[in-house]
Formats: sequence, structure tokens, C-alpha cells
Amino acid sequence: MKKKTTKAKAVKRKKSAVKKDVRSQEMKIGNRIYTVGEEGWAVNESTQLKYPRPIQCVITGVYPVDSIEPALGIREYQGPHRTIRARLIGLTKKEAQDNYASFIKSEEKKSRKTEKTEKTEKK
Repeated sequence: MKKKTTKAKAVKRKKSAVKKDVRSQEMKIGNRIYTVGEEGWAVNESTQLKYPRPIQCVITGVYPVDSIEPALGIREYQGPHRTIRARLIGLTKKEAQDNYASFIKSEEKKSRKTEKTEKTEKK
């Protein structure tokens, strides 16, 4: 007795929709426009050096709505990819150092204000 052979049916698959991640390529803060692919200099705020050095980098992404403040994704020429505050980026090495110095001063003022308010709340 012969067995009946059945042909396997072809599987029909649905094409899945590819989700496209549409990211903005530039961001404007004040008078400055940051564009993906632009070169610049930045000082890493988390550095532990006594005299932090600026690093040369390329902007890889813009994040106008960040949890702390507007930020930029950068790739260092001789280092890793990181996210950094937009106000720490400069077109020249000197500009980046100046931006970092003003950032440090503003952070010191903020810390002094919080210390004063904590002392007054304790009394």
C-alpha cells in the first residue's frame, strides 16, 4: 500500500514595517547653531585633572531636550563617544577653555547658594 504524499504549503510572511528613527540634525541655542558633522573642541566636565585640557571632537548627535540641559553627542578623535553639555563646546581650543571656566564659576555659585539655604533651613 502506498502512502499519500502531501506537498508542504509555502509559508506566506507579512512584510514588517521598518520604523525609521527621524532625528534632528541641528539645534539652535541662543545665537549658536550646532550641526551633526561639525568639528569643535570640548572640555569634559567630569575630568579629575587640575588643569583640564580641551579635546578635539566631531558632533554626532544633538539632544535639545535632555534631562539636565541641551546636550550634544560627540566622538573624540582619540577617545570614546560621549554626551556633553552644549555650552561646553567651542569652535576653537581657547573658546572651549573659556566656556569651561564660565561653567565652573556658575556651578560654584549654585553650590554656594544651596549651602546658604541649607544653613538657614537648619536654624
